Amino acid sequence: MTVNTDCYAGSVLGPPLPEWVPLQGACNVRDVGGYPTVTGGRVRRGLLYRGDSPHRLSKTDVATMRALGVTTVIDLRRYDEVDRLGRGPVAEWSRIVVHAPLPQGDERPTVYGASRSGMTRLGEVYRAYAAHAARELSIVFGILANGNSLPAMVHCYAGKDRTGLVSALVLCALGVDEEVVIADYAASSLAGERFVALAGAELAVSLTEGGPGNTAKLFDATAENMAGFLDWLCHSYGGPEAYLVSIGVGADELSKMRACLVDPAP
Repeated sequence: MTVNTDCYAGSVLGPPLPEWVPLQGACNVRDVGGYPTVTGGRVRRGLLYRGDSPHRLSKTDVATMRALGVTTVIDLRRYDEVDRLGRGPVAEWSRIVVHAPLPQGDERPTVYGASRSGMTRLGEVYRAYAAHAARELSIVFGILANGNSLPAMVHCYAGKDRTGLVSALVLCALGVDEEVVIADYAASSLAGERFVALAGAELAVSLTEGGPGNTAKLFDATAENMAGFLDWLCHSYGGPEAYLVSIGVGADELSKMRACLVDPAP
């Protein structure tokens, strides 16, 4: 897949950057809406958010999330992450919290690479999630197809890998051009410096290899990471939508999700 990097400057996206939600205790929470679809529609704003973990949110942040009207929080973090960090004040501004930790299988390739040299195996990680998280992903898509669950926020720890995977699959299923999907994924890199500052000592435990050498790679969301994953889905399954159908996401669910999340062409 050839990646058009002009999309980062706004020639494909329209607005140059996604719409971030300004928060004190999180840095990668943003609206997944606003993107055009290949059929002339546009993903509705204010219905689906993606983000990093909300466990540090302040009282001011809670007020912000209440104002957004988020009803459902889908937590993709592992059990040990939830145990260690907690859920934060999500119950103060959401009605439903769904824990859907994405498994990677017994081999568990690490998100941050097999060595201290940095993140070298993200392609393997995303493929492992796709291969082993069918049940969890189908649950997520079932929730998003239910209009009563919206507005919703999907999050993991940093809001880049697991959340990036789910967001990419959603946007592809909604008919957003793959170059725009890749640009949305890559935008996480812009939050990297602030995330490292917010996470602080947490990173020593959260990074698989430990040590400060890997923190610089935490938000290495290069276009090639997602482009390679989407290319693999195309060759292995026939594309993102065919993959979703293969894991049990029904055509009726995809249709309902599009009806909820996409403004059709005028």
